[in-house]
Amino acid sequence: MTYEANLEKNPIEIDLLLTKLDSTDQKKILCIAKLEDKNNMVLAMMFDAYSDRPTEFNDSNSIKLKRVE
Repeated sequence: MTYEANLEKNPIEIDLLLTKLDSTDQKKILCIAKLEDKNNMVLAMMFDAYSDRPTEFNDSNSIKLKRVE
């Protein structure tokens, strides 16, 4: 998995690129993110391959990530 991020957008746009190791098949998951503070981020994504990038954060598309030092 690799990713691309556009930090100039608000919310931040993140594209997760999933590549099969035995071929060049790729899938892209379009995400948005917001930083709550230096250790917490909310990430929203759509798992449907034909979905557009999410436009909002809600209980059905978001996960909260906490950095562990």
